[in-house]
This record gives sequence, C-alpha cells and structure tokens, in this order.
Amino acid sequence: MNTTVNDDARALAWQQSRFAARVLAAPLRSGSLRYGDGFSVYRRNLHAVAEAALGVTYPTVRWMLGQAKFRALLTELLALYPPAKGDWGEWGAELPALVQHSRVGEEHPFVGPVATLDWLRHRANRAGDNHFDARSLALLDQHPVDRVGIGIARHVGLVRSVYPLVDILKWHADPSASGAALHVSESPRPVLVFRRDFRIHQVYISQADYAFIQGLRAGRSLGTLLDTLTGPEFDFPRWMEQAIARDLINHLYIL
Repeated sequence: MNTTVNDDARALAWQQSRFAARVLAAPLRSGSLRYGDGFSVYRRNLHAVAEAALGVTYPTVRWMLGQAKFRALLTELLALYPPAKGDWGEWGAELPALVQHSRVGEEHPFVGPVATLDWLRHRANRAGDNHFDARSLALLDQHPVDRVGIGIARHVGLVRSVYPLVDILKWHADPSASGAALHVSESPRPVLVFRRDFRIHQVYISQADYAFIQGLRAGRSLGTLLDTLTGPEFDFPRWMEQAIARDLINHLYIL
C-alpha cells in the first residue's frame, strides 16, 4: 500500500513539474488576451504566485536586491527549477546556490550567504514540533560515550560566512539602525538557526559548537567528537544545557 502511494505521489509531482515547465516555455503575450492564450494566462499567474511565495521565503534577499533584481532571479529560478509540488513553501531551496553563481552574486557576494540564512529560517519555521526525550539521557550512564549519538532537531540550521549575517538580519528588521558596525570577518563566522517558543532565532556560535553540531548531524559518536574538541573553547555540559533549553536535540541513541 505504501509503495503504491509513494509511486502515485512521485507521478503527480512529475506531472506538476512537466506542466509548470510547459507553462514557463509558452510565449508571454502582452495586451489583451485572445482565445487560445491559456498558457500565457497560466504563466502570468505562475509568476505572480512564485514571486509572492519567494518573497515570503527570502524576505531579506528581496529587501536587499530590490524588486527588479529579485524578479530577475525569480525568472531564472523558475526556468531552471520549476515547482515539482503543489506546496510553494517547499520550492526555492536552490536560490542560494543560484545567487552565488550569478551576476548578482558577483556584484554583491554577501547576498548568497544571506539567502542561505533566509532559507534556514524558512525551513525552521515549517519544521514539525520537536520533543526531547529526557529518558534517553540515561544512556550516558548505561553505555560508553563512544557508542552514544545525539539526534539534532529538524528545525536546527547552520551557516558560516565572513559577512555579519545576524547583524544584517537585524538591520533588515530595523532599517533605521546604524550599519556602521557591519564588517567582514577574517574567517567565516558560524550562525545557529533554531525555533523556540514559536519564534525563529539566529545567534552566533563558536567554531567548536559548529563542529560539534555538524558532527552529531553526520552521525558521529559523542566520544569521538569530544576527543577532537579539546581545549577550553568547548564545554560539553554547558552545550548540553543550552541544547535542551533551545530545543536543539530530540534524543540520545545507541550507535
């Protein structure tokens, strides 16, 4: 039964993607519409819906680029990656990479990392609720740490950039704020994105915290990661306390 449902879903997604591609390939007529201009109507509607959806997903990018450049990116994104599902909230993941390799990315290299931050915030907002299984903490007493892993919640996102992403987002929220403090770092600065109390948060974290979360997400054991993160920069009890408070983890498990 599940196989049949999955096959039907994939077939529907393929049909939707093909239809969107045909709509986008149809010539867009100006002026009044005539009989037979159905695809032109669909294309106009598709662009309007796509622009609204992408503006919700990437509000900071839209604000930074302005309407004209944002629409140009939208048109290119639609041509290369037409929507494959009916849910527009799942479309647009390729925009950060597209920006990075576009003329906009060459002229404004900070826009690509900002787009990644926008996408991580959007994904965190749409992720299901996370529930930490406190009972799984008992595994730390029952098994060697080399056999214990920690599951990272789906709403958690990570990005690194030499540009001050958190400050840029604050600047977007309050345009009257001074931009004098915005500066480029010598090395990429990690940013953690997470959802807590129905709000999306983004904070700077240490390189050690970044490496630890990346390692956990890759399925590495707690013991292995602790062996590699020596020194005062990483404090596991402190990290664990913050992770639970911020709802970053869902359970501990045996590898």
